Amino acid sequence: MSGLARLLTAFSLMLLLAACGGGDPDVPWDSSTTVDGDTIDDAGTAGADIFIGSGSGDSFEAGVLDIAVSSLAAGGQTTVTATLADSAGNLFQEETVVSFNTDCFSIGLASIDTPVDASGGVATATYIAEGCSGEDTVRATATVNSDTSTATGTINVQPAEIGSMEFVSAVPELIGLRGVGLTEVSRVSFRVLDQNGNPVPQQRVNFSLSTDVGGANIPVGADTAVSDINGLVGTDVKSGTIPTAVRVTASLDANPLISTQSDGLIISTGISDQNSMSLASVILNPEGWDLDGTEVELVVHAADHFNNPVPDGTSVYFTTEGGQVQSQCQFEDGDCIVIWTSSNPRPQENDVPGGLAGRITILASMLGEESFVDANGNGVLDAGDTAFANIPEAFRDDNEDGERHPSLEEFVDFNTNSIYDGANSDPNYNGALCCDSAAVTEAESAVASGEDPGVCFGVTPTTTPVCSEEKNINVRAQIAMIMAESSATITHLEGSLSAGGRPLFEIVGRDTGQILPAGTTISAELFVGNIRDTYVVPNSNFNARTDDELGFDEFSFGIPTDAVGPMRIIVTTPAGYVNIREFGL
Repeated sequence: MSGLARLLTAFSLMLLLAACGGGDPDVPWDSSTTVDGDTIDDAGTAGADIFIGSGSGDSFEAGVLDIAVSSLAAGGQTTVTATLADSAGNLFQEETVVSFNTDCFSIGLASIDTPVDASGGVATATYIAEGCSGEDTVRATATVNSDTSTATGTINVQPAEIGSMEFVSAVPELIGLRGVGLTEVSRVSFRVLDQNGNPVPQQRVNFSLSTDVGGANIPVGADTAVSDINGLVGTDVKSGTIPTAVRVTASLDANPLISTQSDGLIISTGISDQNSMSLASVILNPEGWDLDGTEVELVVHAADHFNNPVPDGTSVYFTTEGGQVQSQCQFEDGDCIVIWTSSNPRPQENDVPGGLAGRITILASMLGEESFVDANGNGVLDAGDTAFANIPEAFRDDNEDGERHPSLEEFVDFNTNSIYDGANSDPNYNGALCCDSAAVTEAESAVASGEDPGVCFGVTPTTTPVCSEEKNINVRAQIAMIMAESSATITHLEGSLSAGGRPLFEIVGRDTGQILPAGTTISAELFVGNIRDTYVVPNSNFNARTDDELGFDEFSFGIPTDAVGPMRIIVTTPAGYVNIREFGL
């Protein structure tokens, strides 16, 4: 038979087998053809059946992945290799995408490269155990010629050696005493870590409190928990009736020597009282009379009756009669900050009777309570605690005289009755920690019915003062600032303007008579001779209209005995404005 005839015969047999359904598509088969003793290989062509597995040639094994290290330590890594070949082990050369997945990867406890482009029929991925423990099945999948093939392998990950636990957070960090109206539960979280610092899931952790004073507790059933896939585990802490700081201790159930403690969690009222609020200005005499846009940072600090900081998110409101101030801020990490900016209006003389040009008042107010002296130290106002500071509605003291002008000084209308209410309009105590007979009776009834009694159970009620029905009031703080001038008036007051003399000068703002901006430099020079005295105006709201002080509004200069005039006083403000006046000697 000729070569051509043999080739046609072989081709006819192949067609016959195909027509009869010969060959199982799910079983690897040799896609090569032998003609005249020569092999025609179809691997890498569009018509071949390609499988995923490991190895190549005679060692190719379909359906099985090549895992470099099949037994890993916790947190270890290895390579996983998949090969694409036909049934004879000939590597598939066309570009193919191989997808990898594992049981642990699907729940976030391991990582593996995916997808991976096969190069020369080989795709390699890196597997990293990230909390996985036990057997993890790895699967690789590829699709060639519309047929999908899968190979698997198993990695055995050894259990993690627990190395430590770390405190993560307490949210919120301050919880209210029972019954004062604040959040009374905090979520305290920890993380379980192995010796490599990786999170460890499925670890039972036990919790305990550093103190149970006042009834602070971990709720029933929350004294133990199991870490999640991120190693996180937590519990709740409920407040009691006595202000205190508590910490949560977390211990590994399998090894109690592995333990840690949370940061301090504060149990308090969280409500600012009047004597625990303050307002400060970074600069008290900014250069703002002649300039717009000078910015100054204002900072409020506030604490409750026990002088624990108020919680983050507590709001403070601001008002002023000069320049502009941001309307409000919220506490974050113990303080509350706004920006004042120089602009109109600029207070003029007697805008309010007794008011002085250039001096402004900034008022900060917030929800709070009146202050009292806890004579018996039980944390509440009860029998024997008679001293408390009764305060009126807050007002902005524009003329700094300590009294509200009936029509020209604005107030904060806490009870919205459109009338300014003085201290005697509500002579009773405004606050959450007040225990009169009604409050004590209510606490006793709560106990009898199995409810939370709050802070007034078991105390002797106060009769004087009486608890006000209104538990809150606006607490306030205010500060005077100077919109200091860039232009100065330089006046010789006394002392000889001669060689060897020491003259005294008043140097203040030209329009307002107030001290110059903080940081203003003041010096003197002679035609012949040197004057050593120099000054820098301090950061101060000193009132030069009512008092005098060297270095604030008065400045003296020693003139050497060999001096020759004239003498020049040079005043330079932070914004660069220069004021000069000459005096003859």
